[in-house]
Amino acid sequence: MTNANFAEISDAAHIFKMASPLVFDNLSTEIPLGTQPTEFVYNHYVFDESVDDDAKAAKSIKDPDPNAKPRHVRLSFGMPAGIPVDNRYTLDGLKTRLQYNPPLVNPPPYNADAIEAEVVDGRLQVSSKMIANEISLQAKPNFAKLDLQDLNADTKLYNLVNTSAQKRIAQENQRVQNDVDALKENFLSRNFQSQTDLVKVLKRQVPASEDFISKAMHNLAELNETYIDEEEQKQIVQDNFEAVKRARFTPQISMKFISSLVSSAVTDPIGTYSEELTPLQDIVSQAQSRAISEYMPLSPGSDKTTASIAAPNLIQNPPDAGPTAIAKWQLYALKMYFAGYIIRKNEILPDNSVVEKEVIMLSASPRGTSQAREYIDFKVAYGRNYTYTVEALYTATYQVPYVTDQDVGKGVDDIATDTNALRQAFFVSSRRSRAAFVETIENIPPKPPESMKIMWDQESQGSLIMWNMPANPQRDIKRFQVLRRSSIQDPFELQIEIDFDQSVVKYPTVESVSRELKIKSKVPIYHYIDKNIDKGKSHIYTLRSIDAHGMISQYSEQIAVKYNRFTNRLDATLISTRGASAQYPNFNLISRMFSPTIKDSNHTRMKIYFDPEYLRLTNEVPGQQDPEDVTPKLFNFEGDGGQEPRSRFQLQVLNVDLQQSETIDILIPCSISARQKYKL
Repeated sequence: MTNANFAEISDAAHIFKMASPLVFDNLSTEIPLGTQPTEFVYNHYVFDESVDDDAKAAKSIKDPDPNAKPRHVRLSFGMPAGIPVDNRYTLDGLKTRLQYNPPLVNPPPYNADAIEAEVVDGRLQVSSKMIANEISLQAKPNFAKLDLQDLNADTKLYNLVNTSAQKRIAQENQRVQNDVDALKENFLSRNFQSQTDLVKVLKRQVPASEDFISKAMHNLAELNETYIDEEEQKQIVQDNFEAVKRARFTPQISMKFISSLVSSAVTDPIGTYSEELTPLQDIVSQAQSRAISEYMPLSPGSDKTTASIAAPNLIQNPPDAGPTAIAKWQLYALKMYFAGYIIRKNEILPDNSVVEKEVIMLSASPRGTSQAREYIDFKVAYGRNYTYTVEALYTATYQVPYVTDQDVGKGVDDIATDTNALRQAFFVSSRRSRAAFVETIENIPPKPPESMKIMWDQESQGSLIMWNMPANPQRDIKRFQVLRRSSIQDPFELQIEIDFDQSVVKYPTVESVSRELKIKSKVPIYHYIDKNIDKGKSHIYTLRSIDAHGMISQYSEQIAVKYNRFTNRLDATLISTRGASAQYPNFNLISRMFSPTIKDSNHTRMKIYFDPEYLRLTNEVPGQQDPEDVTPKLFNFEGDGGQEPRSRFQLQVLNVDLQQSETIDILIPCSISARQKYKL
């Protein structure tokens, strides 16, 4: 049967509709002027960047500029406009007051803010028990949990899992059987004329009689009928059944609607849990009526808004007050002010589990200034996935009368006076903002080595290739590669890879390099001697850089060299500029392999079309209603003998059979709008 339990022990619904922070990232539609979106900033490399998540490298650099640190996450966030701020009740304001007035557990009968907090590293750190939230402020729960679990799963769920598993296993076995049949048929048709020939061939490889091999081949379909045997099938079904059997459904239902939902489920003719929910109808009906009568939605929208709520248990009771007086003074006026932010940082591990990292508290900006903020987090390691959520922290203040034993039994008017009122305060956090996901990786590939030179080394009788370190702001180049090919029709082949990577965590590249082609070094090496060359042939050399994160640069210059027996030197020729990719090594060849020509035959007419990528370009200028026209000048219009300005193009037509050519002038007149624009 199904087990259905009802318990009024869960948290309440939102009682305050307090504004939550907004995180500004690439998904944000509007970002305040001057605010950069949330992102990972990678400045330069350090050897332990993949394991250091305590900002050790950042702390070792005295320069406070974030760009001087190796890496950081810039978290940008802010509050909607119109949130009430009182400088006395921001975290910075409270920090200043608490430094001169230490927190008071049992305050005397005069106005004083009693907040349990301390100043750590220049920031106000609030005890977690002093922070309530929109849900925990209400005394009565507004949500109930229904624990639903099917305890009779042995028959219903087992049959479902068993049938599904057997169907999937049968489908997979049939697919494998079809592949085996196709391969067998193809093999027999291509190699043997009869099954007897195949048996004779197999006998040479398998020490068995011809009769056994023949029978096995005739019964091949039967032998391969079950690729997943019965024992394995039972284990698969049992494992899946145990996983399904542990499934539980624990929905949280609003107390204001729980009776209506349960009644609908009971009256549903095809409801799964109608029989089990019937005994709960009376209980949930009473709970719904009570929740509706006690619910008080409040929406403080200014610093004058007040509300009456039950004082949380975390607030200290007035001293020397008897139990009757404490129970009597429960509800008092409450004011709320925006105090600051709570930043919660988590890390998502490779197995998708989430680890809580730390909680950061920042003060709100003073009244009258923008509430857009940035938080620089240096405690990040390279190659990790972090999430950041932000909550708004509000300071709630209220006054309580100072009740003594002599006041027990007196009326409200006789006790609640301004002279013996105490001011208490606590914090309330809002709902969390949308999470900002930050992956701490950089995707800037390195530049290829510079100043490549090739000389003949007489001692080793080989080519000496030399180069310099390219400009590398990230300081993360950790490998050099020397590549060679015989001609521009051939691909490059790796000659050597110089690896001087001392990183704690090493990242692989998309290419796999054999050990015999690697040179390990603790420091960079800027030369290599290629001894395996043919003096009678030409060789083309190029270089590549690889950074500490496995990204490979494009090719450097490509230089063709050939040994000159008369001068005992290498004749070097630059055949390609730097910047060609591995997929297109000939993209930047100096001597182009093709020209902008069109071959055609058997035609007497030709049409020429002008197909621009755009017709007009505009630029939005702040403060101007109409956009600025920034369309570049497409044609060079020139006057010709007093005629209207025209732009001249030439088309050359070649007759390869007759070895004749003709040049055709194409003149495009200037329009009136173009004359006005270019003042022609």
